[in-house]
Amino acid sequence: PLGVAREGNAVGKPLAELADVLGLCPAGSRAEKARVFIDAIYRMKRALGIPECFPCIRSEDLPQMAVWAEANPVYPVPVIFGKEDFIRLARRVMP
Repeated sequence: PLGVAREGNAVGKPLAELADVLGLCPAGSRAEKARVFIDAIYRMKRALGIPECFPCIRSEDLPQMAVWAEANPVYPVPVIFGKEDFIRLARRVMP
């Protein structure tokens, strides 16, 4: 699994809150609750047959994909990725 990248600190609180809402982890630290939520997502992904990697992504496609994925800086996301950040992350799901 991809795990929590360096950006994980930015989303720890909301993920812990989601774990609370779903009753996944009644006790534990914010980090523990976030991890339990992420683990639940990975279990659901496996149950639905969503693959770990996507062979259809080609290295030569990454620059254009990064342009398409550019976030609007006023859109409420925990971390704004630059082009290099996107490419680094996309490479993690390539075969």
